[in-house]
Amino acid sequence: MNVPRDICKVLIDEQGLQADKLPESWKMFASKHASEVDVQNSINMIDALVLLANSDKLLSLMHKIELESLLPLIKLPPSVDEDISIRIEVLINQLTTVKDEVKAAEEEALPGLEDQ
Repeated sequence: MNVPRDICKVLIDEQGLQADKLPESWKMFASKHASEVDVQNSINMIDALVLLANSDKLLSLMHKIELESLLPLIKLPPSVDEDISIRIEVLINQLTTVKDEVKAAEEEALPGLEDQ
């Protein structure tokens, strides 16, 4: 079971995101219908992702499923509390940090392979 991916699938549907607007890795989960954005459900899904990101294992999983490519597509009306935008930014920053750590670990591993 991939909980972050399942939450993202619900979020995509709540946002009514069609395949043409989604990154390649998310196109298969496109919403079947363009719908009005359900703001409260979208906020709840974002909150769930933020809570899951407190686990290093799940944060790493979020990076593997390329969540950072999906988050900028989330649209909420300006009337929504600024706090949710900050939570999205923090989550993007966390994923960027994981991405940088993975890249650094891969670069460290490569010289060791050449010596063998």
